[in-house]
Amino acid sequence: MTPPKMAQYRFGGWAEKYLNKMLEGLTGNLNSLFYPFNTNCWLKESFQDGGLEGWWPYEQAAYWLDGYIKCAYFANNATHFEKAKAMIDGALSVVDGDGFIGSRELKEQGKGNRWVHAVFFRAVLFLYDITGDIKYVNAVKNHYLGDIDDYSKWRETVNIENMAACYLICGDARLKEKAVKAWQLHCADESNSETRLQDLVSGKPINLHAVTYDEIVKLPALLYCITGEKSYLQASIKGVQRIKKYHSLPIGMHSGSENFSGTDALSCIETCDITDYCHTLYYLARITGETAYLDDIERIMYNVAPSVMDKDFKTLQYYSSMNQVIATHNSNHSGSFTQTPRTAYQSDHYPECCTGNANRSMPNFLLNAFMQTDAGYRFNFYIPGEYKAGGCAFEVQTEYPYGEDIKITYLGEEKTFTLQLRVPLWCKSYAYRCRQKAVLSHGLITVEGRFKKGDEISLKIRSGLEVVETGEGLAVRKQPLFYTLEIGAEIKVDETEKRQTEGYPAYDVTPTTAWQIALDKDEFLSCAKIEGTTAGNLLENDYKLRSSGYIMGGIDFKRVHSSQVPVSDYDRGEIVKLRANGQVIYEGEMIFTPDIKDLKPRSLEKTEITLVPYSTAMLRWTVFPDVNGFKTKD
Repeated sequence: MTPPKMAQYRFGGWAEKYLNKMLEGLTGNLNSLFYPFNTNCWLKESFQDGGLEGWWPYEQAAYWLDGYIKCAYFANNATHFEKAKAMIDGALSVVDGDGFIGSRELKEQGKGNRWVHAVFFRAVLFLYDITGDIKYVNAVKNHYLGDIDDYSKWRETVNIENMAACYLICGDARLKEKAVKAWQLHCADESNSETRLQDLVSGKPINLHAVTYDEIVKLPALLYCITGEKSYLQASIKGVQRIKKYHSLPIGMHSGSENFSGTDALSCIETCDITDYCHTLYYLARITGETAYLDDIERIMYNVAPSVMDKDFKTLQYYSSMNQVIATHNSNHSGSFTQTPRTAYQSDHYPECCTGNANRSMPNFLLNAFMQTDAGYRFNFYIPGEYKAGGCAFEVQTEYPYGEDIKITYLGEEKTFTLQLRVPLWCKSYAYRCRQKAVLSHGLITVEGRFKKGDEISLKIRSGLEVVETGEGLAVRKQPLFYTLEIGAEIKVDETEKRQTEGYPAYDVTPTTAWQIALDKDEFLSCAKIEGTTAGNLLENDYKLRSSGYIMGGIDFKRVHSSQVPVSDYDRGEIVKLRANGQVIYEGEMIFTPDIKDLKPRSLEKTEITLVPYSTAMLRWTVFPDVNGFKTKD
């Protein structure tokens, strides 16, 4: 293996625990568990060799491989790394005379098949980043240059991402030409409505599959990187502004239950979107230098991404929401695939995209924590561990995001460079101390000068406890963390679910304590007290916030029969398909978390309440009704 090209990391604290949980759970074992991860589809020369249905198993397996190789690398786990690398290297040998990689059916045009390469080649190019072996770049380059497809339709256009990456590495102008042409043809095709350049800049609400929009909205910004055309960059910026304006939730994430789906406490978040939206925000942060994108990523990654997994990383939700007081096979309130257990915690959901994509979010977050710049280095996120790049080395010691003190120690040889430290735009106050000259501008402290081994930089980031109005209720945060009500949970294995094993089950999670709580903002803040000593784990800790609230008497679940829930033609077709495959589709009473606007409490009783970090709660009541609204009605 040639010397690493990118930064090297050795994470500690919560990050080390999280990575190891991933490898012990789904991330390290999916290839021996479920379809399609157990088919090694990328090593097949034909769909028939693996009993594969179409392009989607390749997408799902590629999601997993991209997360798996990064997770193993950052966890410094040689066994898992070599296993993932062998699968990726093996896939690159399934190549035809034109350089096309993958099963021969993927080469058929007009079926959206080439979308899967946009996902898989991220894992391939990561191997180039860490090994410097040009064979990985050449494999991707030859695939695109030998392919006659114009990459103009649907998500196939996302391959521009890897074309641009290869061009920036090898400088082959044919890649640049193909990428620009693909985008021009994409924008000229009316069937690509919502993702053309003219759509991105329209400023209108988005009526589209959220993953598709997340993946495509970044492409003009990447074209800006290879052409210098500023109108491209503005299109991506405005395209993300559409998400924020119409579909963003208080926790930094946008809604999505297949399509974008509202902004209230019941609006669902699709697990695939967590990874794909952050992926786009990383690019925009890097290209524009605007740190506000990084603030959103932190909110998502410290709150939402861990919350959709169980504490052992063996089950996940396909859909989650800010208010979620029941998570069972019959509690999917999203309006999308309602008769399926998408809001339940289970190891294998249909389709398997979220099961694969959940493995990418945290490794990508860690990947972007630290970076080299033209003048030196930058810390985007403060994650405990050691970082090495370009002959320099740093150690970060911190309890962040629970603690707010950060110490960075330089461990390399004496050298002159510039070090940038992000100061979140939300912070109430900050302080830093270092031997070198430092200035703050645009959310970045820039430290310039000569660094000696042992030099320390201390940074203190302060945030205050807040109760914020969401438009329908009140949410509690101490940036970047959000808090949710601590709800006792009974966790039972769902014996009706056929897509499970003894070690990787499906769960029904129901509440055992009161969740019907309203808040008075002033009263809550006047007696709020934060407690906790074990803050080193995003999935489980004793970090708590105690204060007061009001129990709403007479409030219960919303109960309906599945026959009363509208089903789209698309959902109906998928349900028929699931039944044909012997899968369980729920029929009978469905039990939903109630909508805040429908609550009409019969009584209000003041009580003590305990909130916990959003990331640790399987059941959640995060947006609280304002008790004063009920008092006014009385």
